Amino acid sequence: PFSIFTAIIVHCQYFPSRIVQIVFYKGSKVNIEFQEEIDGTIFEMIEGSYREVLKILSTKLEIVGTTNVQEYAIPEKALREGIVNALVHRDWSIPSPVYIEISPKGVVITNPGTIPPPLTPEILKEADHYSILRNPKLSESLHEAGYIERYGSGTVRIMESYENSNVKPEWWVKAGRTYLFLPLLQVDIETSIVRLLEIREKVTSSDLVKELGISLNTARKYLRTLVDKGLLEMKGKTRGRYYTLKKG
Repeated sequence: PFSIFTAIIVHCQYFPSRIVQIVFYKGSKVNIEFQEEIDGTIFEMIEGSYREVLKILSTKLEIVGTTNVQEYAIPEKALREGIVNALVHRDWSIPSPVYIEISPKGVVITNPGTIPPPLTPEILKEADHYSILRNPKLSESLHEAGYIERYGSGTVRIMESYENSNVKPEWWVKAGRTYLFLPLLQVDIETSIVRLLEIREKVTSSDLVKELGISLNTARKYLRTLVDKGLLEMKGKTRGRYYTLKKG
């Protein structure tokens, strides 16, 4: 039978301009470092875009000035909800893609179509706001597939993922498009050291100076703290001293 799922798949396959355009740049938008187009069904666009953005954030580490440690991250829940919301609430009559722009400041997800009134960017941040469905059949399909838990809850979960952060997501509308900005979160130095040791067998204080861009005194202080917490083991004498993750 011709189900909602079939209709969604046929719709996406026969409208090739309905894509997600992913762009990564370090400085000006005119200096694009990498770009990728994700097409297919609505489900393929969600999953493909999500994987690609996570890959860029975890491999193109020059955006944070390091080589082996990802010092910054986007809450995965916020990223996924942002992609789903952009696709489910976009205006499909406008022949323009959903854009995901990645920069040293964060991730901007923008879709064709404005926020349906009387909803506003500020209302989207409220925990008890209602939902206005631009594409009811598409919303129903994604709800049945488990991509939408409860109508109107996606933006709430985005805000909740930044609950303990001093930077917050922002929505705005410009030139007939809706924008969502997901700021990058900085991981603390202790977490960065542990992550580095998950990649390497051992590190020295000089390694931390090079990889994390911190001073030698700061590196030594954090290494001592992690040893005291029982997370690292210190090995070797003063000149050849190095640190490993504590086993067990």
